Amino acid sequence: MKASKILLLVSACLCAAGVLIAGAGFALGGFDYHRLTTRKEGVDKTQSYSLEGVTEIRIDVRDQPVRLEHSPDGDFHVFYREEEGDRYTLEAEAGRISITHRGRSGFDSLFRGLFYNFYTGSREVTVQLPSDYAARLEVGTTNAAVKAADYPNLSQADFHTSNAPVTLSRIGCTALEVSTTNAGMELTDIQAASAHISTTNSRLTLQNLQITGELNARTTNGSVTLEAADCGRAVLETSNGEVLLTNVKAGESLSARSSNAPIRLNTLESPVTTLKTTNGDVQGTVAGDPRTFYVRGRTSNGSNNLSESGDPSLPNRLEVTTSNADIKVNFI
Repeated sequence: MKASKILLLVSACLCAAGVLIAGAGFALGGFDYHRLTTRKEGVDKTQSYSLEGVTEIRIDVRDQPVRLEHSPDGDFHVFYREEEGDRYTLEAEAGRISITHRGRSGFDSLFRGLFYNFYTGSREVTVQLPSDYAARLEVGTTNAAVKAADYPNLSQADFHTSNAPVTLSRIGCTALEVSTTNAGMELTDIQAASAHISTTNSRLTLQNLQITGELNARTTNGSVTLEAADCGRAVLETSNGEVLLTNVKAGESLSARSSNAPIRLNTLESPVTTLKTTNGDVQGTVAGDPRTFYVRGRTSNGSNNLSESGDPSLPNRLEVTTSNADIKVNFI
């Protein structure tokens, strides 16, 4: 690479770092970016709807945290702040409640996107919903967190954001979809027929999951922790991050993949298990009688206690692959 290109790349990285550091310093120091605009003070608003006949609730906002809490009276309530340039559309018709927000563009949107985690004036959309609500729920935002707890009877449940965490606990539904980017995710006490969970560049922490069908959990550059889980099928994937499985049962199959990081097991039970990584150990315990499994472990430049054994036609399989690292997996 030419010296001029290297210089431009270094300069761009330094400029980006300078902008982030400056924004963080301004925000943490109590700087009020509203002083740079002529924007008028926001107005707090609320709207309520009866849930009789409602089969779907859709929340779609931008750059604002969304928090769900229990309704005090069995109806649906939403609390939000409307500022200059905001466009809120609230509708309740044909069995559907819809809350849509689009903010102003330009400097304000750029500021929120770049410095949301530092910005002390962030708004929040609060949704009050009865704990026994038993229909579809879709919650989406950008650059802001999503939090919900104690909704055990949902049908389809979707929670989506970007550049901010998602925290869910004690959620029950027929199908669950959760996604974010560049931020961690914590899901605890989840029951669903299927679950698709994804983020990037951060960790996934999943505890006490009961998934009768498929659990699909993916991230990059972060760890995947699955603890006390019972599912039909499990597909776990990351890169450059550890996979940690503790007291996990998959009735049909389990696949866990990473790279440049270890895979660790503490009582994994599955008739068909595939574990694959590179440059990281695979260690731990699996439940079962080794005489009923076809077993194959492969590595390079490391020790391996899983020599190929068993009939390849057996329905139970344990296949472990890594490189430049050890394999030490024992049956219990």
